Amino acid sequence: MSKDKKRIIHLDDDRSITMIVKRILELSFFEVDSFNDDKEIKSWDGYDLLILDWMLSNSNAVEVYNRARKEGYKGHVLLVTARALSNSERLFIEKNAITYMRKPFGPTELIATVRGIFATYG
Repeated sequence: MSKDKKRIIHLDDDRSITMIVKRILELSFFEVDSFNDDKEIKSWDGYDLLILDWMLSNSNAVEVYNRARKEGYKGHVLLVTARALSNSERLFIEKNAITYMRKPFGPTELIATVRGIFATYG
Protein backbone atom coordinates (compact mmCIF):
# COMPACT_ATOMS: atom_id res chain seq x y z
CA MET A 1 0.00 0.00 0.00
CA SER A 2 1.37 3.39 -0.98
CA LYS A 3 1.44 6.06 1.71
CA ASP A 4 0.40 8.61 -0.95
CA LYS A 5 -2.85 6.83 -1.79
CA LYS A 6 -5.91 8.05 0.04
CA ARG A 7 -7.81 5.24 1.73
CA ILE A 8 -11.58 5.16 1.48
CA ILE A 9 -14.08 3.01 3.31
CA HIS A 10 -17.39 2.64 1.47
CA LEU A 11 -20.56 1.33 3.11
CA ASP A 12 -23.68 0.61 1.08
CA ASP A 13 -26.02 -2.36 1.46
CA ASP A 14 -26.39 -2.67 -2.33
CA ARG A 15 -23.58 -4.96 -3.54
CA SER A 16 -23.78 -3.73 -7.13
CA ILE A 17 -23.25 -0.13 -5.98
CA THR A 18 -20.28 -1.02 -3.78
CA MET A 19 -18.67 -2.92 -6.67
CA ILE A 20 -19.15 -0.04 -9.13
CA VAL A 21 -18.02 2.69 -6.72
CA LYS A 22 -14.98 0.66 -5.71
CA ARG A 23 -13.94 0.17 -9.34
CA ILE A 24 -14.45 3.84 -10.27
CA LEU A 25 -12.41 5.07 -7.31
CA GLU A 26 -9.65 2.50 -7.78
CA LEU A 27 -9.28 3.58 -11.40
CA SER A 28 -8.77 7.09 -9.99
CA PHE A 29 -5.90 5.84 -7.81
CA PHE A 30 -7.71 5.60 -4.48
CA GLU A 31 -7.54 2.57 -2.24
CA VAL A 32 -11.06 1.39 -1.40
CA ASP A 33 -12.49 -1.15 1.03
CA SER A 34 -16.20 -1.76 0.45
CA PHE A 35 -18.69 -3.20 2.89
CA ASN A 36 -22.39 -4.07 2.66
CA ASP A 37 -22.98 -4.23 6.42
CA ASP A 38 -21.36 -2.01 9.05
CA LYS A 39 -20.86 -5.04 11.29
CA GLU A 40 -18.22 -6.25 8.78
CA ILE A 41 -16.05 -3.21 9.61
CA LYS A 42 -13.54 -4.23 12.27
CA SER A 43 -11.40 -1.08 12.29
CA TRP A 44 -11.66 2.52 11.09
CA ASP A 45 -7.90 3.09 11.42
CA GLY A 46 -6.03 4.50 8.46
CA TYR A 47 -9.01 5.63 6.42
CA ASP A 48 -9.19 9.16 5.06
CA LEU A 49 -12.82 9.15 3.88
CA LEU A 50 -16.01 7.30 4.76
CA ILE A 51 -18.57 7.11 1.96
CA LEU A 52 -21.80 6.24 3.73
CA ASP A 53 -25.23 5.44 2.34
CA TRP A 54 -28.01 7.09 4.35
CA MET A 55 -30.46 4.19 4.04
CA LEU A 56 -28.95 0.90 5.19
CA SER A 57 -30.97 -2.25 5.71
CA ASN A 58 -29.35 -3.29 9.02
CA SER A 59 -28.65 0.12 10.58
CA ASN A 60 -28.80 3.80 9.77
CA ALA A 61 -26.22 6.40 8.86
CA VAL A 62 -26.45 8.22 12.20
CA GLU A 63 -25.68 5.00 14.10
CA VAL A 64 -22.78 4.15 11.80
CA TYR A 65 -21.42 7.71 11.98
CA ASN A 66 -21.59 7.72 15.78
CA ARG A 67 -19.96 4.29 16.00
CA ALA A 68 -17.14 5.32 13.65
CA ARG A 69 -16.42 8.48 15.67
CA LYS A 70 -16.61 6.60 18.98
CA GLU A 71 -14.15 4.02 17.64
CA GLY A 72 -11.68 6.71 16.60
CA TYR A 73 -12.47 7.54 12.97
CA LYS A 74 -11.20 11.06 12.33
CA GLY A 75 -11.63 11.38 8.56
CA HIS A 76 -14.28 13.15 6.54
CA VAL A 77 -17.68 11.67 5.65
CA LEU A 78 -19.46 11.72 2.30
CA LEU A 79 -23.11 10.86 2.83
CA VAL A 80 -25.05 9.62 -0.18
CA THR A 81 -28.80 9.19 -0.46
CA ALA A 82 -31.45 8.66 -3.10
CA ARG A 83 -34.14 10.62 -1.29
CA ALA A 84 -34.77 14.16 -0.16
CA LEU A 85 -33.55 14.96 3.33
CA SER A 86 -35.81 15.89 6.22
CA ASN A 87 -34.99 18.97 8.31
CA SER A 88 -33.53 16.82 11.11
CA GLU A 89 -31.32 14.96 8.62
CA ARG A 90 -30.17 18.24 7.10
CA LEU A 91 -29.33 19.59 10.56
CA PHE A 92 -27.36 16.42 11.37
CA ILE A 93 -25.31 16.91 8.20
CA GLU A 94 -24.69 20.59 8.91
CA LYS A 95 -23.83 20.02 12.58
CA ASN A 96 -21.30 17.33 11.75
CA ALA A 97 -19.79 19.05 8.66
CA ILE A 98 -20.63 16.13 6.43
CA THR A 99 -20.50 16.40 2.65
CA TYR A 100 -23.73 15.23 1.01
CA MET A 101 -24.31 13.85 -2.48
CA ARG A 102 -27.58 12.77 -4.06
CA LYS A 103 -28.01 9.45 -5.89
CA PRO A 104 -27.92 8.68 -8.70
CA PHE A 105 -24.54 10.15 -9.52
CA GLY A 106 -22.13 9.49 -12.33
CA PRO A 107 -18.46 8.57 -12.17
CA THR A 108 -17.30 12.11 -12.97
CA GLU A 109 -19.40 13.62 -10.17
CA LEU A 110 -18.18 11.00 -7.69
CA ILE A 111 -14.51 11.51 -8.53
CA ALA A 112 -14.85 15.31 -8.50
CA THR A 113 -16.58 15.24 -5.12
CA VAL A 114 -14.00 12.92 -3.56
CA ARG A 115 -11.09 14.92 -4.95
CA GLY A 116 -12.75 18.13 -3.73
CA ILE A 117 -13.07 16.68 -0.23
CA PHE A 118 -9.38 15.75 -0.17
CA ALA A 119 -8.37 19.15 -1.60
CA THR A 120 -10.38 20.91 1.11
CA TYR A 121 -9.88 18.70 4.15
CA GLY A 122 -6.67 16.84 3.34
